[in-house]
Amino acid sequence: MSEACHAPTTKNVAAVLGRQMSKTEGVLLNQIGRIMDDDPRPMMYVGPTEKNVLSISNSRVTPMIKGVPTLKEALAGGHKDKTTEKFINGVRLGFAWAGSPTELASHPNAWVLIDERDRMGPVSEGDVDTIVNSSVSTYDGVIIRVSTPLEGDVSRAPKTEGSCDHWEVASDEDVSSPIWRWWQNGSKHEWAAPCPHCKEYFIPHMDLIVYDDQLTARQISESAYLACPNNGCEIHNDDKEWMNDRGVFIAPGQTIKPVTARSKTANIEGEKVAFGSYLDEGEPDMSFWVSGLMSPWRPFGAAAKTLFEAKKSGDPKKEQGVINTEFGQVYKHRGQTVDWHIVQELKQGYEKKSVPEGVKVLTFGVDTHKERLNYVIRGWGVNYESWLIDCGELFGPTKFLDSLPWRQLADILMTTFNDMPVAFGLIDAGYKPNNDEPAPSSTVYQFCYKQKRIEPAKGHDTRTRSHSPSQIDVTYNGKVVSGGLRLWHLDSDFFKSFIYSRLEWPEDQPGGFHLPVDVEDEYCKQLVAEQRFNLPSGKPKWKKIRRDNHYLDCEMQAAAAAFILRLHNLTDDDQPGKPVKRQRRTHGGLRR
Repeated sequence: MSEACHAPTTKNVAAVLGRQMSKTEGVLLNQIGRIMDDDPRPMMYVGPTEKNVLSISNSRVTPMIKGVPTLKEALAGGHKDKTTEKFINGVRLGFAWAGSPTELASHPNAWVLIDERDRMGPVSEGDVDTIVNSSVSTYDGVIIRVSTPLEGDVSRAPKTEGSCDHWEVASDEDVSSPIWRWWQNGSKHEWAAPCPHCKEYFIPHMDLIVYDDQLTARQISESAYLACPNNGCEIHNDDKEWMNDRGVFIAPGQTIKPVTARSKTANIEGEKVAFGSYLDEGEPDMSFWVSGLMSPWRPFGAAAKTLFEAKKSGDPKKEQGVINTEFGQVYKHRGQTVDWHIVQELKQGYEKKSVPEGVKVLTFGVDTHKERLNYVIRGWGVNYESWLIDCGELFGPTKFLDSLPWRQLADILMTTFNDMPVAFGLIDAGYKPNNDEPAPSSTVYQFCYKQKRIEPAKGHDTRTRSHSPSQIDVTYNGKVVSGGLRLWHLDSDFFKSFIYSRLEWPEDQPGGFHLPVDVEDEYCKQLVAEQRFNLPSGKPKWKKIRRDNHYLDCEMQAAAAAFILRLHNLTDDDQPGKPVKRQRRTHGGLRR
């Protein structure tokens, strides 16, 4: 293949910056001036809206060009000097915006500069990134994206010896911010600066700003400081210029030694030292993050005051705006959860394996694991009021049906509590691709086919109905039974939300959630081991805040079993232990 026919490789640069970090002028306009003056090549500036782009062209780009003698001389006048198109040294500089696919795709470019990527809406013919990527293919061009980020759930990884802590790479599902996705798919450089006291390097970020929230906003503005994470040193605004003079970009895998009195230059070691030459050497993706805290025009106290006022307002939108623009960080929506100590307060005057007055039906829920089974038995009364009757773990391998945990589970299913049998139950048959693998689905199906009073279930993030069945084949004793088993598909969000809503139920209303006095703290913690929040798309998501959540999964199965039995029909006149007919309609449960 000749050199002229090689496959084009687009080089991407992403910069995530806070407010007053000179994104437009310092990064993009300087690049426009440098390229058009030193090495003229077709370029395009892309902004979020038409109004914004026209303003940038008229109020920033044009004055910059006319302020540089060589550019002013090279600027073509007359009909060629337009707001949306300029020719410098005979080379086109175009202007486009996110809502105009025609402008984005009309001309080939060697450089595309995208400003405020996260503020761009969808394009009718695809997304901005896809369209501009094709526009630079002719030149093997470069795309530079700069933006303050919007929404996501990211954390900082612990500091390693000789280096700094860094942002961890989050899944795409956890990050809706396009610029943050581009950043974490690149080299992931972060701006590090030395502490003026201990001289050790660290990466400034929002969690390091310190202020007393009992003070007034004005007092916070005057007293806030930055805390060195290495030795706790207090860093004040007068130190910022000294720090930035010695600041460097550092990527994961690099180490950095403390600054010395003899030299301003940081001693960095690692594979990604020469990041300034990446574009020339063919490395496709570079990315940089700088906290707004290091803006030379924004004092630490001003940032702290703004954050304090946003939090005090109680308005999540105001808080997000500050976190995004002031600090250059993604905003994590607060999830809904319940403190486990509140769960402890639900203990009543009865013990496990006893049946309190008010219980009319028992259901069963099982969570499966490779080396154990977790289970709960819950009693139900009027208005879905419920009592935990028993819970536990059955240890041992669960791969084969004749193993100890399955035999123990079968015995528990046959146990009566105050002469009341378990009416119905569900057992998790879903697959979780992690280290704590569940029992094989085939074994779960065989167990359910044999026991009859328990059926398999699979949870889904969301569904149009709370629960719905499907008939599946099952292999038992070497024979395939066509349609021999009913598999329940559950809306996990619906049932977990149902459980959480009952944990803080009004005491004077029927429908509460009760626990025995001897229930373990571990059960209480696992029951609220997940947090619910809405993704930027509006889709709900549950995320673990503790390692183990097995009893929450068990209670979800037991609650779904109660809905399948349609226990909302229970009345005070119903007798405890009265046989309950299972739901037979195939269309399933409640619509969302």
